[in-house]
Amino acid sequence: MTNNKLIKKGINLLKKAEIDSAFLDAELIFMFVTQKSREELYLNPNKKIELSLEKKFFNLIKKRIKGLPIAYLVRKKEFFGINFYIDKNVLIPRPDTELLIEETIKIIKKENYKNILEIGTGSGAISISLAKFFPKIKIIATDISKKALKIAEKNAKINKTKNIKFVNADLLNFSFKTPDIIIANLPYLDFKQKNNLIKFEPKIALYAGKNGLEIIQKLIKQIGKIKNKPKYILLEFESKQKKELIELAKKYLSEYKIKIFKNLMNKSRIIILNNKIKF
Repeated sequence: MTNNKLIKKGINLLKKAEIDSAFLDAELIFMFVTQKSREELYLNPNKKIELSLEKKFFNLIKKRIKGLPIAYLVRKKEFFGINFYIDKNVLIPRPDTELLIEETIKIIKKENYKNILEIGTGSGAISISLAKFFPKIKIIATDISKKALKIAEKNAKINKTKNIKFVNADLLNFSFKTPDIIIANLPYLDFKQKNNLIKFEPKIALYAGKNGLEIIQKLIKQIGKIKNKPKYILLEFESKQKKELIELAKKYLSEYKIKIFKNLMNKSRIIILNNKIKF
């Protein structure tokens, strides 16, 4: 079968399964299987593909039809303009988390901070994005999952970021010097939010008790006990948790000013706590 016929058949199979991104997914799977670029695909539409690669292509198409995320199939996800290696051991980076990075970049530029601590790094997407933008800052990135940390370390090598130290730890349960900024995209879903869109992703990276705030609450309490607290804390959360999260911040971090940022869907998504200056 030729490149052109193969990709068309893949698209048709995905369309029949009502996959909205059928065209893009078929392309990505083809490029992953053949290790060819999109340009090579369309410059050589009539080139015959090896039978073994053809079988691999359709095997991945079948998995996509069953709902497996495309990022896990092609082991790659673009985030903040950077390509990351992704597999089932880490959460797939979401566009909303780019807002977390954008606001952190603004703070670093304004205050010239040099030390960042990311809690729950997963694939390393946040820390590596910041390290690429600020090669001279020092970053500690932690995760409770050793498997996730291996992925993060791999992504750091792929993206040639050398200013990140990866640590296996549960929240702040390790020895560290207080950073200028603590940033975290921790699990914030409750168990009622289980659905087919996220069923393939690691539960440890998604769920946090009945209200989804158990882990964030634990972190806030830990920060509250630090003698020399960070200047800024940035957290991602579920919009419906806004009121309860603000109450937690006021209770345990009363010296901090609070500001909420909304995503493109106009839903509250990021909370920034600042104990240095007023917004």
